[in-house]
Amino acid sequence: MCVCVCALQDILSAIGESLPALVFLPLLKRKRVPGFLEEEVRYPKTSLASLAHLVFVHHLAADTFPSVFSPVFCLRGNLEHVSLLLSRTEDLRLQKGLELYEKSLVRVENNSLPADLLEIKTFLTVPQDLIKVMTICPTDVLRTKGLKVFQLSIDKFDTEAKYRFFQYLLRISNHSGVEGYIIQNIKNQIDSALQPDKKNIWFQGTHLMPLLRKVFSLPDGPETNLLQYMDRVMESLNLLRYLVIRDKVTENQTGVWTELYKIEDTFMKPLRVGLNMSRAHYERELQDTKEGKKKAKDGSVLSVSVGGEKLPQMTPDSQIQALHSALYTFDMIESVLVRIEELAEVKDGV
Repeated sequence: MCVCVCALQDILSAIGESLPALVFLPLLKRKRVPGFLEEEVRYPKTSLASLAHLVFVHHLAADTFPSVFSPVFCLRGNLEHVSLLLSRTEDLRLQKGLELYEKSLVRVENNSLPADLLEIKTFLTVPQDLIKVMTICPTDVLRTKGLKVFQLSIDKFDTEAKYRFFQYLLRISNHSGVEGYIIQNIKNQIDSALQPDKKNIWFQGTHLMPLLRKVFSLPDGPETNLLQYMDRVMESLNLLRYLVIRDKVTENQTGVWTELYKIEDTFMKPLRVGLNMSRAHYERELQDTKEGKKKAKDGSVLSVSVGGEKLPQMTPDSQIQALHSALYTFDMIESVLVRIEELAEVKDGV
């Protein structure tokens, strides 16, 4: 390591640059020098990102790196590098991006990053890159690491920033699992806000309701594909069940009791219609598949269409198992919905 540090110092001396100037190049306004190459040619972004990874993850030249930079400044400076690394598809690049982002975040105090930072582009684009790693990266270790770093990034925002960050993600997301995870976080923030002596205006009362309206909605109304959106629907129901149990009608701290009739009209009733249609459709497909199995020879393959799309080719027994699994999902959704209806009816009568 000592040899590497000495070599790095020799290189910096030769090019006339300091280590912080290179690492934080994206944040620094450089004076144009006639006859000099453009910055991207002189200092390729990939090389600068790798340098930042060496400094902050492997602590290369840590003794010579100034300690005057605040953790937030370092985070801002590294986000450009993280964005570049997470936009790649190679596992090594993604791993470096996740490690650099994590190391940049751990130095920042929890609940400290203000909402103003969300006006900086990278504070929104990096989480989007991170979500891609979490959802489409083929390497399980990196997906798991991505989820861990994603939660760490949420923990660093203050309450207003969390609120606005959740609003943004629910608006731009098209992944049910991610939306379900965000709704879990919203529930945790509401639970924290309802604790005694907690002053949190963003996750209760008038501020909370616009966020809940985004949560308690179906993307395509009664025709929403409930299997595709199962994670989001289940987490929305779990949140609503929590609210009607936790928030007393007489206190109505979250405002849920004021808005309940709207939630019933825009979420619960369309969900009930969607459940009935989906169950009827899958029960019919199940019956058709069973009848087709009787006519088919053992070991043959059936083709079944559900919702206008053909299921992957599989044996009749596998098809039947898949259809039973779908019906079980509908039963699970309905059980929570029925419980919410019962709780709401009892409390309305109080």
